[in-house]
Amino acid sequence: MAETKKDTEEVKTEQIKEEKRMCMECGQNFNPSEMIPVGRKMYCKECASDLLKEGKDAKVNIVNTNTQTQAAATSGGHVIKRNYMVALLLSIFVGWLGIDRFYLGQGFLGFLKLITLGFYGIWWFIDILLIGTKSIRGVEWE
Repeated sequence: MAETKKDTEEVKTEQIKEEKRMCMECGQNFNPSEMIPVGRKMYCKECASDLLKEGKDAKVNIVNTNTQTQAAATSGGHVIKRNYMVALLLSIFVGWLGIDRFYLGQGFLGFLKLITLGFYGIWWFIDILLIGTKSIRGVEWE
């Protein structure tokens, strides 16, 4: 029985060695031993060294700003360039009418916000947070 337990542990160890992880920057698969943690994410050695070099100048504030625009481009959607401050001010002052979503090129959502008055203020508040943190998909901020 001791031999089967040992064999099981060896199989698990081999499976872990064969398991691949994806780099959060370049998207390629690597063995876990080839990955380096930066913050809470795992990167390949090349991407991690590039990020850390960039981070030294910016106090190691590493953020992948291309994630949303790449996702929109690969999903067949279009990416629209908009001014961040204009979008934020529109969201704060007339966001309950959906004007912010019309400005961001999302007419259908703007119309829904208009007829529900920002879903009674809830959607309006959420959009202020989303635009404030630049978390709207398909928008490249200027």
